[in-house]
Amino acid sequence: MTLSGIELRYLVNEISKKTSDYYVSNIYGITKNGLLFKLHHPKNPDVMLMVSTSGIWISSVRIDQIEPNKILKRLRNDLLRLKLSKIEQIGAERIVYLTFSGFDKEFTLVGEFFGDGNIILCNKEMKILALLHSIDVRHRQLRVGLPYIPPPQKGLDVFDISKENFDEIKTSNLAVANWIGRTFGLPKRFAEEIFHISKIDPKVKGNTLQDNDVKKIFESMKNLIENVVTGNHNPIIIKNDSSIEISPIKLENVENATPVENFIEGLDTVFSQSIVDAGKNIQSSNVDKKIQDLEVRLEEQSKAIKLVKEKSQKISTVAKSLSEMTSKGIMSIEDPSSVKILTKLNSQITKEKGISFLKIDDGKIKVDLKASLPSIASILFTEAKKQSSAITSIEKQISKTEKEIEKLKNQSQKVKDSVTFFEIRKKNWFERYRWF
Repeated sequence: MTLSGIELRYLVNEISKKTSDYYVSNIYGITKNGLLFKLHHPKNPDVMLMVSTSGIWISSVRIDQIEPNKILKRLRNDLLRLKLSKIEQIGAERIVYLTFSGFDKEFTLVGEFFGDGNIILCNKEMKILALLHSIDVRHRQLRVGLPYIPPPQKGLDVFDISKENFDEIKTSNLAVANWIGRTFGLPKRFAEEIFHISKIDPKVKGNTLQDNDVKKIFESMKNLIENVVTGNHNPIIIKNDSSIEISPIKLENVENATPVENFIEGLDTVFSQSIVDAGKNIQSSNVDKKIQDLEVRLEEQSKAIKLVKEKSQKISTVAKSLSEMTSKGIMSIEDPSSVKILTKLNSQITKEKGISFLKIDDGKIKVDLKASLPSIASILFTEAKKQSSAITSIEKQISKTEKEIEKLKNQSQKVKDSVTFFEIRKKNWFERYRWF
C-alpha cells in the first residue's frame, strides 16, 4: 500500500500536533528501509514515530530489528537529543521534511514515499549527509555531498485547485476518472469514490461533460479532500488474498472491508503487519531457497525412477521377444525376421569399432551376434534386473531428500516465528520520574 498526498497531509498535521516540543530519545533500525524514532517529552507520554520508505506514522508497536539499516548510525550521531521542531509536506507531493534542531544545530530528514521510496538526511543548507538510495536520473541526482533536489512536480496541486483550473477537464478526451487521477495524483480508490458521490459516469470523456457535471465533480472532489485532510473519517481496513490496505473514508463497492476506530491506528496495523510479513520472508528466504532446490531434486529423482522402470521394461520386452523367436524357427539375431521384429520394438544391431551392440531406444548393450538367442535374451534379462536394482538406491535418495525438506520447513517456520513485535505500554505519570 502507498499513501496518497491527501492522506499524507492529514498525517503530517496530526503528527505535528502530537509531537510538539518532543525530542529524539532513541532511534531503532527496523528494516533496511524503516526506522523507529522514540520521541520524549518531559511531561507527556513518549511517542513512537515510524519513518519508512512507505510512509510516516505514529506506532503503538515496536518490531524487533529484522535487518540492518545503513543510515541508522549517522542518524543517531546527528539527531539524538535534538527537538523535532517542524514537520511539513512539500505541496501535495508524497514528500515530508522533518526538521530537528537544538544545540546550535539543525538537520532535515526527508522522507520520499513514492516509487521505491527514500530517506535522506540533510544539513541546514539541504546538503545531503546520508541517504538510503543514491539516484542518478535525467531530472535529478541524489548522493552524499550534493544539494537535495525534489523531483519535478507532476500535474496540479490538489490543495490549490480552483473552479477555473478544474475547467480544463472539459478539454480532455480522456475518461474523466483517468483525468482526475493523472492531473491531481489521486489514487484510483479516491477517483472512483468522487464519481460515486457525484453520480457521474467515470468512463465518460471530459470533453462531453456539461457545466453542471463539472460542478458536481469539482464539489465532490473538494469535499472528499477536505474530509480526508481534516479527519472527518470513517476508516476501513480492506483485506484481500495478497494485500491489506486502509482507507480513511468508507468506499462503496469494496468487499472484505472492516471498520476501524481511527485512521492512524489502522494505518499502524496495516503497515506494521506488512513489515512483519516482509521480515518473515526476508529471514526465511535462504531456507526457502534450499527447500526449492531440494524440491527440484526430488522431482528429478522421481523422474529418474520412472525412466529406469521404463528402460528396464523395454529391455525385458526385447529379451522376451528373443526367447520366443526360437519357437518360430528363428535361430540367429541377424536373421532378417529377427531384425524386423527388433525394429518394431525400436531396437537394432549396431557396431562400433568392431564391437557389436544391441541398441534399445537410447541404450546400448554389448552382445555376441554368434551367440544363441536364449543366451542373448539371458544377457538382456540380467541387464533389466540391473536397471531395476537402481530403483532401490534412488528410492533411498528420495526418502533422504523428503526428510531434508521436512527438516528445513520446520526450520523455516522457526525463523519466521523469530520475527516478533510487542505493544508499547503507555507509562503511568509517576513512572516518568526516576525517583519513584
